Amino acid sequence: MMCFSSDGFRRLTAKPRLEAIGFLFSEKSEQKPRNPRKIQPPWLTFAPEKLDRLTVGVLLLDHQDSFTYNLAELIAEVSSLPLTIVPSSEWYPELLEGKKGVILSPGPMRPKDHPGLFPCIAACTNRNVPLLGVCLGHQGIGEYFGAKLTRLPQVIHGRKKTIQIQPSSPLFAGIPQAMEVGLYHSWMLEKESVPEELDIIGLSAENEIMAVQHREKPIFGIQFHPESFLSPTGAQLMRNFIRLCS
Repeated sequence: MMCFSSDGFRRLTAKPRLEAIGFLFSEKSEQKPRNPRKIQPPWLTFAPEKLDRLTVGVLLLDHQDSFTYNLAELIAEVSSLPLTIVPSSEWYPELLEGKKGVILSPGPMRPKDHPGLFPCIAACTNRNVPLLGVCLGHQGIGEYFGAKLTRLPQVIHGRKKTIQIQPSSPLFAGIPQAMEVGLYHSWMLEKESVPEELDIIGLSAENEIMAVQHREKPIFGIQFHPESFLSPTGAQLMRNFIRLCS
């Protein structure tokens, strides 16, 4: 498994609750060895001494993208749940045991180029585990349920847009209907191909899909980056998702 040092999380200002496979980080301790260590998050009400450190909290599936670290920082700022980061190439179903939710990170290339992405989506769907896909993760959710990807005529990198969201979605609770977001992508979901299982809950002024939600399961996808400074309400969105998990 890939491990990240505590210095790998950029501009980490919140109290660390971040966990990489094999190591547990805390603000008072140095990097710990692989020996299991018990933790007791605030929501835990049953025998914490029987839990392994990798069986609780939120899983962040990393698709080899630098934005993963910024996303991890945002999650740590809004959540008291432990965070486990796993490279997509090292996904296996047992990682979901006891997890409260899963976040699919952004990444390069297309969803099909990341071997762990579709199996992770399938496992979350079958087990009804809350799932949030960001950028590439969003596209992977769309493709998994039958939507098609189309290439943008021009790559978008670091562009701020105002999109229209569906305020009735629990993902957007407390967020204005006209939401400012930061975009970094070269592919998008083709609107005409989105299946009935997915509701479109976010659109750009150009009528491009910015967010989707499964009709029956706690599965969400967002094309924009909530961890970007161009997305001022990104922390609220992430807080909403964590609330669904916990």
